[in-house]
Amino acid sequence: MDEQVLIQDYRLCKLIEQTDYIYIYEAEKLSSKEMVILKLDKISRINSTVRNEAFIQNQLLSVSGINQVLEFGISTDNRFFLSMEQFSQSLGSVIDQFQFLSIKTVMMIGIELLTIVEQIHNKHILLRNINDSVIYVQPVIQIIDLSHAIRMDQQQNQFVGSKLFASRNYHLQKQLTISDDLEQIGYLLYYLRYGKLPWGKDVKTLQCFTDDLLYQMKEQFVAENLPLHFSLYFKNLSKVNYNYLKSLFQKHLLEMNEKLDYKYDWMQLQTTSIQNSDQTQVFYSLLKHDSGSSQAINQQLSTIKEVNSQQEISYQQLKQNLMRKESNDNIVEVFNDLRSTTNQISEKQVTMGCSFDEENQSVFQKIQNLQKLEFKLIEKLKFN
Repeated sequence: MDEQVLIQDYRLCKLIEQTDYIYIYEAEKLSSKEMVILKLDKISRINSTVRNEAFIQNQLLSVSGINQVLEFGISTDNRFFLSMEQFSQSLGSVIDQFQFLSIKTVMMIGIELLTIVEQIHNKHILLRNINDSVIYVQPVIQIIDLSHAIRMDQQQNQFVGSKLFASRNYHLQKQLTISDDLEQIGYLLYYLRYGKLPWGKDVKTLQCFTDDLLYQMKEQFVAENLPLHFSLYFKNLSKVNYNYLKSLFQKHLLEMNEKLDYKYDWMQLQTTSIQNSDQTQVFYSLLKHDSGSSQAINQQLSTIKEVNSQQEISYQQLKQNLMRKESNDNIVEVFNDLRSTTNQISEKQVTMGCSFDEENQSVFQKIQNLQKLEFKLIEKLKFN
């Protein structure tokens, strides 16, 4: 039967993702004309992933930071489905965009996640699968996937979730506890800060690693000389003191003279984009010129260089900071802002398909320089 008519009052518009057990669609609720996310079991089965998520969601109705179920039911071919509000942007997509996040943003994410997870644990629920694809960030931090969550009194016969962020007990096939959820948060925060973990940056890189090897790598990792806030976090997981763990991140923000204002990196990028709207208009005006009209193009490029003067100053500051090897988290924001600007210039250059004189080529030379600086920056941040 055509899946477009399997679920009454819904029209399936687009397949967003599929896992081993479910399809995730963008769908339209016909009666209200609202767009929603719809999860549908792949096959009709007793141990339904969708039904389990709906059951867990029902236990967490009073918890903030959870994307709540709008409707739960059975399709015409006896498969469970649930609908929920549309997602925005996952932490995974943010990392794809930024490569790594500032320490301020990571500390604030940690505080928010611990606040949400504490509420979930107080309802005697274990998440078991905390990773960058189940957490969404706009307009607020939200956990949108509870398909692997279980009640704490349930026997765990199947070990699920991402091995990249899995706890050490997961690799030993031990029954998971609250501490294991908190351990996953620690790995996730480190990953967001540095763009990867010592054992890899995505699931594909772990295919040749056994559970024994991953356990040993993670055991060594938490015993290493990590930055103090991370080191104390991992050493105090078994105490299950949420306030203490949050205080580690709050204290580090104070040490950096940062405020807990929940102004995340991706929000700063949006502000920068608005401020640079006039510059974007210059880019688009370039496209209107004949590629052979070099005089007009060069005149427009001079305007770009004037508008881009502040980025040029930031660029020089970034190089100096890297050369002095100073500990300065602001260079992350400077780098992301500068890269955004130069990438816009690069795209327009490719689109025009025309050549520029040597003077104006210096504007675009920054693009190659940024790629080199990125590797240096990532290496530098490993030690901060």
